[in-house]
Amino acid sequence: MTVAPTEKSARRRQELVDTAFTVFAEQGYAATTVADITGRLGVSQGTFYRYFDGKRDILDEVVDVGVERFMLLVELDEVPAPLTSTQELLDRVRELAGSVLDLAEAEPGLARLIMLEATSVDDELTHRLMGLLDLFAGLGASYLDQAVGAGVLREGVPTDVLADALVGMLLPSLVLAFRGELDRAARDAQIDALADVISRGILRS
Repeated sequence: MTVAPTEKSARRRQELVDTAFTVFAEQGYAATTVADITGRLGVSQGTFYRYFDGKRDILDEVVDVGVERFMLLVELDEVPAPLTSTQELLDRVRELAGSVLDLAEAEPGLARLIMLEATSVDDELTHRLMGLLDLFAGLGASYLDQAVGAGVLREGVPTDVLADALVGMLLPSLVLAFRGELDRAARDAQIDALADVISRGILRS
């Protein structure tokens, strides 16, 4: 890039990223042009190209912002307290699933961009975003591992496979949230189903 990393240029760059984030979420990545981004911000396309090579270039930073917001919401950056009881495990599963569905419901454009549209751009970005799902499943597996260690779950449960399956169970509800069709009853039913799989299927008897 040709712009010196001054405070003013850093601020302008961030304004472009924030604006692109908003426009991509509203219109979708494929339907958005550089002119849409610069027009919304009220700057020239020349200004855009001083900081970014094109729409694909700014998408990397837009995705970074989206992932950061996702991680803050579901608290993936925090170390969870050790699990000591069945109820704590079920409460944590409900909380984690609820946070993901709440995000998709509150910001469907953001969730759609991260989980659907961005993964169709190229293999590099798809790999990055699949890593986010792996991170989410890994967090779930860590909860299950704690529960096994505490004697809450049966020993020998394949926690990594189970965590992937539980994440997969959320996908239909996420699609409904993208469409604005996830009502409270459907959301609660989805979370109840996740808890039911654990409480009826893998708890230590």
